[in-house]
Amino acid sequence: MNSIPERPVIRSKSNARLKDLRRLFRRKTRKKTGQTVLLGSKIIADALADGLEFREIFLKEGATLTFETTVPIHIVESPIYNTLCPLESPPDVLAVVTVPTRDFTDLAPKKTQSSAFVVACGVQDPGNLGTIMRTAWFFGLRGLATTIGTTDPWSPKVLRASIGALLRSPPAFLGSFEEALHACFEQGYTPVFLVASGGESLGTVRLPEKCAFFLGEEGQGFVPEQLALIAKFPNDILEVTIEGSGEAESLNVAIAFSLGAYAWSQQHLKASLPKG
Repeated sequence: MNSIPERPVIRSKSNARLKDLRRLFRRKTRKKTGQTVLLGSKIIADALADGLEFREIFLKEGATLTFETTVPIHIVESPIYNTLCPLESPPDVLAVVTVPTRDFTDLAPKKTQSSAFVVACGVQDPGNLGTIMRTAWFFGLRGLATTIGTTDPWSPKVLRASIGALLRSPPAFLGSFEEALHACFEQGYTPVFLVASGGESLGTVRLPEKCAFFLGEEGQGFVPEQLALIAKFPNDILEVTIEGSGEAESLNVAIAFSLGAYAWSQQHLKASLPKG
């Protein structure tokens, strides 16, 4: 445990530092400041180990740190602290960090030699987006790219769901759906669209090694305008369907991607591992 030196306890809701912290739970403020909030000891400790730029830490009165740090720490009275985070049970420690950035050509650290990544096109649920990033990292993909209409990947809820994967492999923003599609073509990636029906079966298809998994919106998947654009490139893209045996119409987008990412890793990464 890391003992905290005696310091004043913030006991006013109107404290300037707390006002700034609350604003960071808004996408507009995160974009303007280039900062976001990390929730909980585990993700904060990982971010410290990864060398992220920390601004400050907020600790609930009476709580203790489980990591060593020289980052400025503010102790906040419990009733006020519990109002800072839009969660029913907020963790005992929050941290403000500068958002790391990556461009399309460097989605992941150079030690990651993977030749596949995922593009979220209109994924709105923070839990889904965080899970998608965590899954990409687990199965050895390069990381995540987003397009217009996707929830903010630097939302504290997304970061929490990703279990720190977004910090280790910061996402890239590719603009519109059309811009993302052409960026993949220019970089030599084959766009793979996970569709509810009509695509090649995931159970038998050979996925391209240099692969970009495109994921549509929850519920409706790819919208008509996107489908029309996809139809213009029948020889340059791959549509894949996950076939089920039950009565449900389709899978959750994060689960569908998990199955696709697993299949890709089995076909390309597992085969490259040394034997014995």
